[in-house]
Amino acid sequence: MYRVIDCRSGALWGKRAFAEKRINFSAFLSKTSFLRCKSSGFKTSRWYPVCVARRACETIMASMTTRISELKDAIDHLPPGSTLSLEDVTWKEYENLLSDLDDRPGIRVTYDQGKLEIVTTSRRHEKYERFIEMIILLMAEESGLTVESCGSATWKRQRDARGTEPDCCFHIANAERVIGRDELDLDKDPPPDLVVEIDVTNQSSSKLGIYSGFRIPEVWRYIAKKRILVLFGLQGDSYVQIERSLSFPALTATILGDFIERSASQGQTRALAAVREWLRSLH
Repeated sequence: MYRVIDCRSGALWGKRAFAEKRINFSAFLSKTSFLRCKSSGFKTSRWYPVCVARRACETIMASMTTRISELKDAIDHLPPGSTLSLEDVTWKEYENLLSDLDDRPGIRVTYDQGKLEIVTTSRRHEKYERFIEMIILLMAEESGLTVESCGSATWKRQRDARGTEPDCCFHIANAERVIGRDELDLDKDPPPDLVVEIDVTNQSSSKLGIYSGFRIPEVWRYIAKKRILVLFGLQGDSYVQIERSLSFPALTATILGDFIERSASQGQTRALAAVREWLRSLH
């Protein structure tokens, strides 16, 4: 149902409808001086002057710009390891924010049907993330697998009204299909075969629903406070916990967790050397 301003009271109806561009204003403005829509509280359609619709659109766009500006200011003051959540955020606001944060590392943005969550990463978080990425690339090299890393790229799909940024992700089975591609579209291109989430101060479990909707086969979740790694495999429309990686069958949650803990106590270089030694012992 489309909604516009009630001409008699000046009340603004359907703020989200305008913001998400469900009404094509340019088409109406070029062809007619009135717009026929249903207004909240009325049972029948009514005609409204396009100038009223124009003012509604301009008011909403200005409001969106102000909101994004205020949100960016709040993000600037977030300390590492913080989470900021907002409700009733439109898809357009989400995309505008992504554009504004494009050159800002250390920030993860998740959008789930109107709910926006922004996470700032800490040094500890980044260390775990980088080490796991190094393990995956080392395993691929030693195993002769082709792997394409997409880092913390944004994965989103408007028809689902969902989008998120993993801590790191990889194309493995579909690596050859994405080599040389800078931009990928989930409506046409394969999703990552593996995503990794590091939970230091935030909980990433709520993102599993997004990943399952995108049909991502495997998720690794490292829970720093408990010092455990949990592997998930997609089964039907949801994830189940698995003991062995789908992408690297020799790797279990226990083995990978031990290597991560070794990196914290002995350093990444020694831990990677241990990973290489273990990999070569398998042959």
